[in-house]
Amino acid sequence: LDMYYYEILLASLWASMTFFGSTMLGVYFLSKRYIDPNTEVDMPEELKGKMTLRYALQGIPILFSFCVLLYVFIVHQLNILAGGFWTIMAFLASRLVYEFYLTNGKPRCVMNFIHGVYRGTLAGAAMMVPIGAMLGTLGIVIRILTTTGLGEKISFFMVSASAGHLWLLLLFTMLCCIVFGMAVTTVAAYILTVTLVAPALTQMGIPPLVAHFTVFYWAMLSSITPPVAAVCVITSGIAGANFLETCWESMKLGAPKFILPFIFITYPEILKFNLSGLEMFLISGVGFTALCAGLQSGWVWWQRVAMLVLGVLILCPTATWLLWTLLIITAVLFPLLWRINYRVRTALGTS
Repeated sequence: LDMYYYEILLASLWASMTFFGSTMLGVYFLSKRYIDPNTEVDMPEELKGKMTLRYALQGIPILFSFCVLLYVFIVHQLNILAGGFWTIMAFLASRLVYEFYLTNGKPRCVMNFIHGVYRGTLAGAAMMVPIGAMLGTLGIVIRILTTTGLGEKISFFMVSASAGHLWLLLLFTMLCCIVFGMAVTTVAAYILTVTLVAPALTQMGIPPLVAHFTVFYWAMLSSITPPVAAVCVITSGIAGANFLETCWESMKLGAPKFILPFIFITYPEILKFNLSGLEMFLISGVGFTALCAGLQSGWVWWQRVAMLVLGVLILCPTATWLLWTLLIITAVLFPLLWRINYRVRTALGTS
């Protein structure tokens, strides 16, 4: 894309906030269906005590290194390797100061620091071995695809099969991203799908940045989409639940994420760090809030249907006056239904 890292970071701000915000809303509505607000949740004994200053200071090295990361990328506009190097150096220096504070300046703080660096290096190396092997293998696959021209053939086939219809092309794109992103890491899924699928979107006149974000978000959803659904395999094993039921619940919880790439195409302003991007973030936030309430809440059926209809209509392209009408209706109806379903239930539970 020939862009600096901080430009990608700012472009993804509103989209990532929408992504994680809709996830938190879905989890919240889902938890309200099963957790009684009048019942105290059991917590481990080690978590019941108040956080001490020592535990609070553990996060300072991470926070400091993150600030250094933003500084070197935004101010000095370094590349990823140089920025990563200075970020690691900042973390190690701040961690050494933290160890010095824990031991009150005793010499053993240096030994604790060296031991921690040693363990972290071993853990990082063990974690990078499978990732490096997968990326190396993927590099061979990408080379084969580009040499044989298969990637261009797939893109050409998708464009010709859609017959110039953008929404049909987006449907093909979503299916290809989910299929090619199965059982691989996020980085590998992005590299594979952006090589095979993104050219088809750019041929239809979609800006490269929007095309890359679209295939990236859809590729991530392969982890919760059957038949592979690697995340659901692990989750169902931990919970002792049925695999297909876990996939269904995860897809319901992730339904807004399937829609979010369509928002990138319809309202590309959401990928801009300006006032127009903020406006689209707020509008899409209202729509996704209504969707989450309709999909995950335990409200009466007609209330959930109303929220689903409002959410879909807000997120679909429509006239400006109709969009603002739907936003006003949702802004009035949602707090009312919230009060009816939660505050009234809480009052009945305490009476």
